[in-house]
Amino acid sequence: MLSVAVEDALDESLYRAKLAGYDWGVSAGQGLGLSISGYSGDKLETLAQSVAAALLEPAELPAGRFDALSSLHKRAISSAVHDNLYSVGRGYLAGQAFENPTWSWGEQTTGANAVTWESAVNRGKKIRSESALTCLAHGDV
Repeated sequence: MLSVAVEDALDESLYRAKLAGYDWGVSAGQGLGLSISGYSGDKLETLAQSVAAALLEPAELPAGRFDALSSLHKRAISSAVHDNLYSVGRGYLAGQAFENPTWSWGEQTTGANAVTWESAVNRGKKIRSESALTCLAHGDV
């Protein structure tokens, strides 16, 4: 939820960067992921700093915004049950093949109900404090 909220919060302030051909993404999977892409130059560095700063210290969301994002997330969980059989089966089998915990759709929905903005921010800080920094850069860096 933190990655979704950070991307949502940055969408308006970095709109012009998107128009100029830059792109960014914040994801959560095996930790937090931050990707920055675009043309080289000092603006790329400024974009990277802006996105990293927003991930380190997420801004307060407007009233009701986190609830709206949480509702979209819960709807996606509910819709996953009705995904095509291949995707559902692959997700199930991938969970069986690895040691990562796998939760049912009901458990995911119950867990999503318990997430608050404060708990998402605190979890992000905990993940960052216990994570290693890995960087892959390519192109004219």
